[in-house]
Amino acid sequence: MRSDAISTRRAAAIADVRHGTLAGWLSRGHVEPATTLPGVVGLALVGALGRLGLPPAAAGAIARAARPLWRAVLDGAGGVLVAVPAGDGWRAEVHRRGEPAPHGTALVVDPAEILGPVLVRLVGTPPRRRGRPPGARPTRRFRPASDPFAAPAG
Repeated sequence: MRSDAISTRRAAAIADVRHGTLAGWLSRGHVEPATTLPGVVGLALVGALGRLGLPPAAAGAIARAARPLWRAVLDGAGGVLVAVPAGDGWRAEVHRRGEPAPHGTALVVDPAEILGPVLVRLVGTPPRRRGRPPGARPTRRFRPASDPFAAPAG
């Protein structure tokens, strides 16, 4: 049976986030487990916003608000993701490139800056396998038993 779920360690590598950092964010509830491509893209967004100085809690709230909008951002119409502070957190919107944000305070994210490196790392890192490679012969792990019917020596 094949599973398309992405492990936590691999998601951290694809999103360019240290595994220990991701474990800390997960334990504090800043991010959700990233087991699919939209989850890994959101994790990469949190990492990029964190490198810009945004606290992990705010970056995680932006990623959660943006998760349902990734398809609309990437539809080829040249949209950007605009995160606007709201009273209860952050609100994410999709705007056309070059169009001014309608709000005074907003964070504008170019999806190519987030998704491009994620896709390059996703294609470039093969999934880690446990055990021997396919087609390899198993090692012999048993010792031949002594013959119980053999004549005693001596």
